[in-house]
Amino acid sequence: MPVKKESVTSEPNKNVDKDIPGFKLPKIMIDKKRAVFLGLSLLAFFVLIIGVKFTVSLFDGHRNFQSLFSSSDNDDYVEYTGDTILEEGGVFYNSAGAVNDDYKDNIINISFDKFSSEGVFTDREEELYYIKSDLSVEQIGHAVDLGMNFNGGYAYYINGKFELKVIDLSTMEECGFSCEDTVKEAVLSPNGKYICYRKRGLNQNDICAEVIVSSIDGKEVSSCQYEELYSDQYDILSVSNDGTTVFLLNSIGDVSCVYKGEMQSLFSDLKPALFLNSDMDKLLTLGASGAVCYYSPESQNNSVLTYGDEGGIYLKSYHIFDKAYVFDDNSFEGCVVAEDGKHYWLDKDLNKVPLAYDAVTKSVPISGRDGSYKFVFHDGENVHLATFENGVASDKKILYGMNRIKNIYADGDLSNIWSVNEANEIYHVTDEKADLVYQQDSDLDLSAAYDLYTDKLYFVKGRKTLFSIDSDENIKTITDECTEVKPIDEFYKYVTYTDFDISDYSIIFDNYVKKEY
Repeated sequence: MPVKKESVTSEPNKNVDKDIPGFKLPKIMIDKKRAVFLGLSLLAFFVLIIGVKFTVSLFDGHRNFQSLFSSSDNDDYVEYTGDTILEEGGVFYNSAGAVNDDYKDNIINISFDKFSSEGVFTDREEELYYIKSDLSVEQIGHAVDLGMNFNGGYAYYINGKFELKVIDLSTMEECGFSCEDTVKEAVLSPNGKYICYRKRGLNQNDICAEVIVSSIDGKEVSSCQYEELYSDQYDILSVSNDGTTVFLLNSIGDVSCVYKGEMQSLFSDLKPALFLNSDMDKLLTLGASGAVCYYSPESQNNSVLTYGDEGGIYLKSYHIFDKAYVFDDNSFEGCVVAEDGKHYWLDKDLNKVPLAYDAVTKSVPISGRDGSYKFVFHDGENVHLATFENGVASDKKILYGMNRIKNIYADGDLSNIWSVNEANEIYHVTDEKADLVYQQDSDLDLSAAYDLYTDKLYFVKGRKTLFSIDSDENIKTITDECTEVKPIDEFYKYVTYTDFDISDYSIIFDNYVKKEY
């Protein structure tokens, strides 16, 4: 089917910033609308966060569990091309085909870097181990808690005496920092250069708490004391690359920021809708009535980017980090926000630029960085490629449909796009063509899911046969006993299918692993 090129452009609108001392976020629930994998989506796995009358579309557009992009200290672009690790039931798999089952059913805590290229974990005896991308394992010590820095290379652990240690994983040696007091929790900065931690209180009636930030060489230390009720204690969400900014979240959903030793309350009654830049020193979130809000500790105030009852945000590629979502790069430029049913790009100054064509029904994650972004969505019948180049928005229809579209999926850089319509047809769209690659001869709905690790679309014909199709349009039969295929959950990018015996199987790097419950 030929693709007609049809382009339009749009110009920016200036935002009106308002300082707001704090606002209450609406209640949020998660509704999965896909088909195939989270942003995983698959570009397809779409997580929708819905509150009042607004929607937030969260997507992750990259193959690795925590992505192909990295921000170094100067925010240079880095692409990870090594092996990726996945773990299920204590068994480790990597993208090169290796399997390590030495710890099957024996892992109680695990943490990976954002590439999922290395990790640390503890077994049931609380022995601490380091695992590399080739699945080789090295024992470190004993730990009751652990964690890696986001960009990889460092890990912390709290031992049985509740002492805090930091390990340089390249040398397997302890860094200069050490805290021998009883530590309750800790978090490393994305670059691993700073660690933030809280000590354990003497008793449950203590109302004085303290957040401490130290460089991992132990030479720079700062702290902030504050009062809190035992029932509403704060947890450390993140610490920035320069150690100046700490975001805190408590048990009732209040968010605060410690900036250069001073605490400021930000939001109340927050649900899972916190978005951080890669340095973790700036925050994007949703306010009352769907307002999209931005916070920078340097300005010490909150800026409202959008107003209205139908607000929301469509995100660039992000990664899960504890209770927050973290972008691949250090800017919020390239996000798409909604206001009163209309959609806008955010430019580098967070001004709103209208989409050149505005009829977004469902989308896949936004791809790009450094002033160049792509956003693929459908309007119910047609698939659009919206672009944002140096502040100028344009749009092109890349698939004209004769049937209503159910879902679209894509790989991380949007070079391969898949559309599934209500006639149970699958179209494969690239820069050169739009091919009808499959048409189901059954009246049953076609179930589909996208695997970002292998860049394959999985689909079920007639609630019986499971197929995969790759970017070269090769179709492979997986099993003749399948009733459904779907993303495994909101946070993992591989897919699962159900057989005739109602047993679930995870598809992990072309391994078909039966899930044990």
